[in-house]
Amino acid sequence: MAYSQNQTFDPLYTGPIITSSGNNESPGEWCLQPYFFYADNYGIYTHRGDKHTTAKEYSISPQFLVQTGLTKWLDITVTPGVIYKWNSSDEEFGMDAIPVKFGLQFLKEKWHTPRPSMRVTVSESIPVGKYKDLDPNKNGLDAFGAGSFVTSLSLNISKVVFWFPTHPMQLRLNVGGTIPTKVKVTGFNAYGGGYNTDGTVTPGNRIFIDGAFEFSFTRKWVLASDICYHKVSKAKFSGNKGTTATGAEASISLDSSYSFELAPALEYNHSEKFGVLAGAWFSVTGKNSAAFNSAVLSLVWNL
Repeated sequence: MAYSQNQTFDPLYTGPIITSSGNNESPGEWCLQPYFFYADNYGIYTHRGDKHTTAKEYSISPQFLVQTGLTKWLDITVTPGVIYKWNSSDEEFGMDAIPVKFGLQFLKEKWHTPRPSMRVTVSESIPVGKYKDLDPNKNGLDAFGAGSFVTSLSLNISKVVFWFPTHPMQLRLNVGGTIPTKVKVTGFNAYGGGYNTDGTVTPGNRIFIDGAFEFSFTRKWVLASDICYHKVSKAKFSGNKGTTATGAEASISLDSSYSFELAPALEYNHSEKFGVLAGAWFSVTGKNSAAFNSAVLSLVWNL
């Protein structure tokens, strides 16, 4: 790639924690990226935006991203994973949904010009985890996923800029939304419920705006951060909500929600083929959403 007059190196980037690249993998090339998430879910943001501390729940979530090019303009990404969760009295192990994503490249960036990389991704999240007929004594610890097939559409943009020639930056932006299918729920379930609950939940649609920057201290050492806003519309329920242990009507979580999150990280890019990413991911504010802190470690191999 061409160098500017004052540019001292060709930057390397592993990528931030959340925001996806505007570039597909080329045919015959593979990206293998295991992730390790450790999360402390310590509270909730109420409908007024107040943060309330709840009984702590912890989780470890290994995921393994595999991405490869199918044609010059199409690639595929699959990210299976498992979750181990525990609290002060119990523990559970299971699988969450498996996302399968296709990327359609329609613009490739040119360095030292305004032209960015752009692609559209279409993904389907396949539910495989348990989400209904849960144990009433585990307070949702045995729920893995929401039981819904979720279709997602996103516009992904990325661009390397040389505002500081000796410290180039990569900027990323993802804007999109999700449409989930209806979910049959019985008993205690991921949406709430109780004894004799029997009905159908139509989850709310979600919109998301994820932005990120990667600032090169040197060619190998990079500071990155994601800034994320997610909003979910109100859900709908039809059927019998069931009852609690006291005989009162059970609750089904249907309210709209939003969350604002940050994910700062440090990258070490050993070469174009291998890199390491370590950082944190945490909630800043929200409404009807989880309050959490998490640590993240990821390794990247480009083959």
